[in-house]
Amino acid sequence: MSSIIKVDTIQLADGTAGTIENLGLATGALSHRNLIINGDMRIAQRGTSFTPSGGTYTIDRWSYDPSAGLSWYTFIQNGDSLTPPAGFSNYIAITSTGANTPTSSQFSVFRQPIEGLNTAQLAWGTSDAKDITISFWVRSSLTGTFAGSLRNNAANYTYPFTYSISSANTWEKKTVNIAGPTSGTWLTTNGVGVLIGFNLGSGSNFASTANTWTTNWSQTATGSVNISETNGAKLYLTGVQLEVGSVATPFEHRSYGEELQRCERYYERHTWGANYYQIFEPMLIASGNTQRTVMHFRTQKRVAPSVTTATVSDFRVNTTGSGQDETCNNIIKDHFTKDSCRLSFQKATSNMDTNKTGYINAEHTADGASGNDVWVAIDAEL
Repeated sequence: MSSIIKVDTIQLADGTAGTIENLGLATGALSHRNLIINGDMRIAQRGTSFTPSGGTYTIDRWSYDPSAGLSWYTFIQNGDSLTPPAGFSNYIAITSTGANTPTSSQFSVFRQPIEGLNTAQLAWGTSDAKDITISFWVRSSLTGTFAGSLRNNAANYTYPFTYSISSANTWEKKTVNIAGPTSGTWLTTNGVGVLIGFNLGSGSNFASTANTWTTNWSQTATGSVNISETNGAKLYLTGVQLEVGSVATPFEHRSYGEELQRCERYYERHTWGANYYQIFEPMLIASGNTQRTVMHFRTQKRVAPSVTTATVSDFRVNTTGSGQDETCNNIIKDHFTKDSCRLSFQKATSNMDTNKTGYINAEHTADGASGNDVWVAIDAEL
């Protein structure tokens, strides 16, 4: 005979206890609850070290957003070779490279924009707005009250939040509970639904009262720490999670393959080493000097993307018939969709037979060239 067991509360492996509802299980599964992508800082398709002078992406899905021209920090995946918190292998290390006190009109933030198609479930801006919980591991060479913020796409509805670091150079887990806003305009499209940012150095024009919704564009909370003001100051982050409900559940560790695919909706990079033969093959020879192919992306993009490549001359166009490579001197990129684009590789001479096939090689050392890696990047970031 079967029986039914009624469960009123759940205790998680880390000791956290809560009801079915406030743990966020009443309306969805415990998996796929983290709205942050690459919250454990594992995926780094663009590289592992950055010293940006303007707004740019660093490791996947995380960008540096400053007012114009503020080159105040380095961003290094696993910088300083620390032991991360238990259960994590990676983190981002942010270092202030000077003692820069921001003016009232300056700001600098480490942030992630979350796509509206993923935040639509929050129902923000309506009477059904859901509460959320942000949790993360943080470490700093400084102590005090630090700040971050949530905002909408229009930057006219913001929630500055604070967290305290009590012990320097020690990993600490932080939890922030935020009541869902019933006002404001929040996109539910493939634009920015919600943007989360961690303040690095922002002035008074971008500071508001902590832990309350405001119609100002706020990057920080009044009176909080700016690491920019201390030369060599450190801020380390990992395990960032944003989820529905009022309890921070343990960090959702997704498989590397799944996390990479989530990142590739916004940015996808293909890299081939030097001496790599037949990168694209077969390719149609469209004219005496042009080989053409359709590049199908591994993951469908958020929008039709932009495409960039390594130095054009590092690609080699194979000459049908002679079996020789010649230096590429132009790449035409067109016919963009969310799933593919067309690439046309051209060389200086016109000695290929039209309507036959050829292929593209990477520059190689056999002909005395330097043998550089080649790459193609597909960008559909928010």
